[in-house]
Amino acid sequence: AQQFLDGLPDAAQFTVGLNMDIFGFGFGNKNWSTSFNVKLRNSETISLPKELFGFMKASLASGDYLIENTNVNTISYLETSVTHSHKIGDNLTIGGGLKFLEGIAYADVTINEIDAKLHDSEWLVKSNGTIKASLPGATYKLDPETQTFDGVEDFKPGVPKSYGFAMDLGAEYDFKDLVDGLKVSAALMDLGFIGWAEMNTFATNNN
Repeated sequence: AQQFLDGLPDAAQFTVGLNMDIFGFGFGNKNWSTSFNVKLRNSETISLPKELFGFMKASLASGDYLIENTNVNTISYLETSVTHSHKIGDNLTIGGGLKFLEGIAYADVTINEIDAKLHDSEWLVKSNGTIKASLPGATYKLDPETQTFDGVEDFKPGVPKSYGFAMDLGAEYDFKDLVDGLKVSAALMDLGFIGWAEMNTFATNNN
Protein backbone atom coordinates (compact mmCIF):
# COMPACT_ATOMS: atom_id res chain seq x y z
CA ALA A 1 0.00 0.00 0.00
CA GLN A 2 2.76 2.45 0.88
CA GLN A 3 4.56 1.85 -2.41
CA PHE A 4 1.32 2.61 -4.26
CA LEU A 5 0.71 5.81 -2.27
CA ASP A 6 4.31 7.04 -2.69
CA GLY A 7 3.77 7.05 -6.45
CA LEU A 8 0.70 9.29 -6.34
CA PRO A 9 0.65 13.09 -6.68
CA ASP A 10 -0.92 15.17 -3.91
CA ALA A 11 -4.10 15.38 -6.01
CA ALA A 12 -5.10 13.17 -8.94
CA GLN A 13 -7.19 14.95 -11.57
CA PHE A 14 -9.26 13.22 -14.24
CA THR A 15 -10.98 14.97 -17.14
CA VAL A 16 -13.58 13.28 -19.35
CA GLY A 17 -15.29 14.95 -22.29
CA LEU A 18 -17.90 14.38 -24.96
CA ASN A 19 -18.07 16.40 -28.19
CA MET A 20 -20.66 14.73 -30.44
CA ASP A 21 -21.96 16.12 -33.72
CA ILE A 22 -25.74 15.94 -34.09
CA PHE A 23 -26.05 17.88 -37.34
CA GLY A 24 -23.71 19.87 -39.54
CA PHE A 25 -22.97 21.13 -43.04
CA GLY A 26 -20.49 23.43 -44.72
CA PHE A 27 -19.41 24.97 -48.00
CA GLY A 28 -16.50 26.94 -49.44
CA ASN A 29 -13.61 26.88 -51.91
CA LYS A 30 -9.83 26.62 -51.77
CA ASN A 31 -9.51 30.02 -50.07
CA TRP A 32 -12.32 29.98 -47.49
CA SER A 33 -14.89 27.76 -45.82
CA THR A 34 -17.99 28.22 -43.65
CA SER A 35 -19.72 25.56 -41.57
CA PHE A 36 -22.76 25.18 -39.32
CA ASN A 37 -22.92 22.61 -36.50
CA VAL A 38 -25.15 21.42 -33.71
CA LYS A 39 -23.32 19.43 -31.03
CA LEU A 40 -23.88 17.79 -27.67
CA ARG A 41 -21.08 18.77 -25.30
CA ASN A 42 -20.19 17.38 -21.88
CA SER A 43 -17.15 17.83 -19.69
CA GLU A 44 -16.38 16.35 -16.30
CA THR A 45 -13.45 17.15 -14.05
CA ILE A 46 -12.75 15.02 -10.99
CA SER A 47 -10.08 15.95 -8.44
CA LEU A 48 -9.26 13.36 -5.78
CA PRO A 49 -6.73 13.97 -2.98
CA LYS A 50 -3.98 11.49 -2.18
CA GLU A 51 -5.45 10.97 1.30
CA LEU A 52 -8.61 9.47 -0.19
CA PHE A 53 -6.62 6.66 -1.81
CA GLY A 54 -4.78 6.13 1.46
CA PHE A 55 -8.11 5.78 3.27
CA MET A 56 -9.30 3.19 0.72
CA LYS A 57 -6.03 1.25 0.78
CA ALA A 58 -6.25 1.11 4.58
CA SER A 59 -9.56 -0.81 4.17
CA LEU A 60 -11.26 0.99 7.06
CA ALA A 61 -8.47 0.10 9.47
CA SER A 62 -8.48 1.88 12.82
CA GLY A 63 -6.88 5.30 12.73
CA ASP A 64 -7.41 9.02 12.13
CA TYR A 65 -7.95 10.22 8.56
CA LEU A 66 -8.22 13.74 7.15
CA ILE A 67 -9.37 13.92 3.51
CA GLU A 68 -9.45 17.43 2.03
CA ASN A 69 -10.40 19.10 -1.25
CA THR A 70 -12.37 16.51 -3.20
CA ASN A 71 -14.21 17.98 -6.20
CA VAL A 72 -16.45 16.74 -9.01
CA ASN A 73 -17.65 19.18 -11.68
CA THR A 74 -19.88 18.29 -14.64
CA ILE A 75 -21.40 20.43 -17.41
CA SER A 76 -23.71 19.34 -20.25
CA TYR A 77 -25.02 21.63 -22.98
CA LEU A 78 -26.10 21.91 -26.62
CA GLU A 79 -23.92 24.00 -28.92
CA THR A 80 -25.09 25.63 -32.17
CA SER A 81 -22.22 27.27 -34.05
CA VAL A 82 -21.18 28.98 -37.24
CA THR A 83 -17.47 29.01 -38.10
CA HIS A 84 -15.51 30.63 -40.91
CA SER A 85 -11.90 30.33 -42.02
CA HIS A 86 -10.18 32.44 -44.65
CA LYS A 87 -6.82 32.18 -46.34
CA ILE A 88 -4.73 35.34 -46.50
CA GLY A 89 -1.99 35.15 -49.06
CA ASP A 90 -0.20 31.85 -49.65
CA ASN A 91 0.78 31.10 -46.07
CA LEU A 92 -1.65 32.48 -43.46
CA THR A 93 -5.13 31.18 -42.61
CA ILE A 94 -7.29 32.74 -39.92
CA GLY A 95 -10.62 31.58 -38.55
CA GLY A 96 -13.26 32.15 -35.94
CA GLY A 97 -16.55 30.81 -34.68
CA LEU A 98 -19.62 32.07 -32.81
CA LYS A 99 -21.59 29.67 -30.61
CA PHE A 100 -25.01 29.75 -29.01
CA LEU A 101 -25.14 27.51 -25.93
CA GLU A 102 -28.16 25.88 -24.27
CA GLY A 103 -27.39 24.49 -20.84
CA ILE A 104 -28.80 21.06 -19.95
CA ALA A 105 -27.22 20.36 -16.56
CA TYR A 106 -24.55 21.71 -14.24
CA ALA A 107 -23.29 20.32 -10.96
CA ASP A 108 -20.31 21.10 -8.76
CA VAL A 109 -19.68 18.97 -5.69
CA THR A 110 -16.92 20.12 -3.34
CA ILE A 111 -16.06 18.21 -0.17
CA ASN A 112 -13.75 20.54 1.70
CA GLU A 113 -13.02 18.10 4.49
CA ILE A 114 -13.80 14.62 5.76
CA ASP A 115 -12.38 14.10 9.24
CA ALA A 116 -12.76 10.43 10.19
CA LYS A 117 -11.67 8.78 13.40
CA LEU A 118 -12.15 5.02 13.18
CA HIS A 119 -11.68 2.95 16.33
CA ASP A 120 -12.82 -0.44 17.55
CA SER A 121 -15.47 1.02 19.84
CA GLU A 122 -16.78 3.85 17.65
CA TRP A 123 -16.53 5.72 14.35
CA LEU A 124 -16.63 9.52 14.37
CA VAL A 125 -16.94 11.30 11.02
CA LYS A 126 -17.31 15.03 10.39
CA SER A 127 -17.72 16.36 6.85
CA ASN A 128 -17.84 19.82 5.34
CA GLY A 129 -18.96 20.38 1.77
CA THR A 130 -21.15 22.13 -0.77
CA ILE A 131 -23.23 21.08 -3.77
CA LYS A 132 -24.21 23.61 -6.42
CA ALA A 133 -26.52 22.30 -9.15
CA SER A 134 -28.69 23.54 -11.98
CA LEU A 135 -30.85 20.59 -12.99
CA PRO A 136 -34.13 21.88 -14.47
CA GLY A 137 -36.58 19.00 -14.55
CA ALA A 138 -35.08 17.28 -11.49
CA THR A 139 -36.74 16.53 -8.17
CA TYR A 140 -34.58 17.01 -5.09
CA LYS A 141 -35.11 14.58 -2.23
CA LEU A 142 -35.36 16.43 1.09
CA ASP A 143 -36.06 15.06 4.55
CA PRO A 144 -39.52 16.47 5.42
CA GLU A 145 -38.55 17.30 9.00
CA THR A 146 -35.01 18.61 8.71
CA GLN A 147 -35.00 19.61 5.01
CA THR A 148 -31.72 17.69 4.71
CA PHE A 149 -30.61 17.07 1.12
CA ASP A 150 -30.80 13.38 0.23
CA GLY A 151 -29.98 13.24 -3.46
CA VAL A 152 -31.68 13.77 -6.81
CA GLU A 153 -34.44 11.69 -8.35
CA ASP A 154 -36.52 11.78 -11.53
CA PHE A 155 -34.13 13.93 -13.58
CA LYS A 156 -35.91 14.40 -16.90
CA PRO A 157 -34.23 17.09 -19.02
CA GLY A 158 -36.76 19.19 -20.94
CA VAL A 159 -36.53 22.46 -22.83
CA PRO A 160 -33.25 24.17 -21.80
CA LYS A 161 -33.64 27.16 -19.49
CA SER A 162 -29.98 28.17 -19.34
CA TYR A 163 -28.29 30.04 -22.18
CA GLY A 164 -24.92 31.46 -23.10
CA PHE A 165 -22.50 32.37 -25.85
CA ALA A 166 -18.93 31.46 -26.76
CA MET A 167 -16.37 32.03 -29.48
CA ASP A 168 -13.33 30.39 -31.04
CA LEU A 169 -10.33 32.16 -32.57
CA GLY A 170 -7.48 30.55 -34.47
CA ALA A 171 -4.70 30.98 -37.01
CA GLU A 172 -2.35 28.76 -38.97
CA TYR A 173 0.86 29.66 -40.78
CA ASP A 174 2.41 27.41 -43.43
CA PHE A 175 6.22 27.51 -43.46
CA LYS A 176 6.37 25.64 -46.76
CA ASP A 177 8.90 28.17 -48.08
CA LEU A 178 11.33 27.00 -45.38
CA VAL A 179 10.36 23.39 -44.68
CA ASP A 180 7.84 21.54 -46.81
CA GLY A 181 4.93 20.34 -44.67
CA LEU A 182 5.72 22.48 -41.61
CA LYS A 183 2.66 24.31 -40.27
CA VAL A 184 2.28 26.17 -36.97
CA SER A 185 -1.15 26.88 -35.51
CA ALA A 186 -2.65 28.45 -32.39
CA ALA A 187 -6.21 28.67 -31.12
CA LEU A 188 -8.34 29.93 -28.26
CA MET A 189 -11.38 27.69 -27.82
CA ASP A 190 -14.70 28.01 -26.00
CA LEU A 191 -14.26 31.55 -24.69
CA GLY A 192 -17.65 32.29 -23.20
CA PHE A 193 -20.22 31.61 -20.51
CA ILE A 194 -23.56 30.03 -19.65
CA GLY A 195 -25.99 31.73 -17.27
CA TRP A 196 -27.39 28.77 -15.30
CA ALA A 197 -31.06 28.98 -14.30
CA GLU A 198 -32.66 27.38 -11.24
CA MET A 199 -29.34 27.08 -9.42
CA ASN A 200 -29.60 25.36 -6.04
CA THR A 201 -26.97 25.24 -3.32
CA PHE A 202 -26.81 22.65 -0.53
CA ALA A 203 -24.19 22.90 2.19
CA THR A 204 -23.26 21.17 5.42
CA ASN A 205 -23.76 23.05 8.68
CA ASN A 206 -20.30 22.10 10.03
CA ASN A 207 -21.73 19.78 12.65
